[in-house]
Amino acid sequence: MTKMKHSLFFLLVMTLALPLWGCAGEQTVALSTPAPVSSPTPATAREWFLRGNDLMQAGDLGNAVVAYKAAINLKEDYSDAYTNLGVAYYRQGDLTSAEQTLRKAVELAPKDAIAHYLLGITYLQSGQLEQAESYLQKANALDSKLPEVYYGLGALYKLQGKKGAAIAAFEHFLQVGPGQDPQAVNEAKKQLQELRGK
Repeated sequence: MTKMKHSLFFLLVMTLALPLWGCAGEQTVALSTPAPVSSPTPATAREWFLRGNDLMQAGDLGNAVVAYKAAINLKEDYSDAYTNLGVAYYRQGDLTSAEQTLRKAVELAPKDAIAHYLLGITYLQSGQLEQAESYLQKANALDSKLPEVYYGLGALYKLQGKKGAAIAAFEHFLQVGPGQDPQAVNEAKKQLQELRGK
C-alpha cells in the first residue's frame, strides 16, 4: 500500500489541499529540505520522484510537475508519481489534468485507496458528484480506516442534501482520525454544527 510521506492538510471542499504520498512499500519518512539549485540532476525515476516531493513541499508546483513527469518518463508504470503529479495539478487548480493523471494512477494501482480518494476529491471539486461518490466509496471499501475519505464523503453528502449521511460521515471522520490536522478537525466540527442546525 502507498505510504504517506507528508500531509499538507486537507480542508473542506472549496479550499481542499491534498496530501503528498510516497513510494509503495516504503517506510514513512519526512521530506527533506528542497534540493539546492547546484544539486546534481536526478538519474533515476525514484530520485526524480523524491525531487518532486521536495519541490511540492516547498510550494514550487511547476517544477514539481516537471520532476514527476521526468520520473514517469523513466518508469511509465510509476503509480505513485502519477498520484503526486495529480496532486500537483490539483493544487495548481488544473482539475482536468488532475483528473486525467489520477485516473492513470487508479488504473496502475487499482487497490490503492489513496489514489481512489484523490480522484474522488478531484471530481468533488469539479462538481461531478456521482463520480466523486463512486471513487470515495471505492476508497472506503479498500481502506475503511482512511480518515480523509470520511471527510470527503461528509462534504459530498452535504452537497447532495443528504443530511443524515453527512453527519454520520463527519462523525466517523472525527472517530477514525483523532490525530488529524486541527484545522480539519475544527472544520468537521463546524460542519456538524451547521448540519445539526446549532
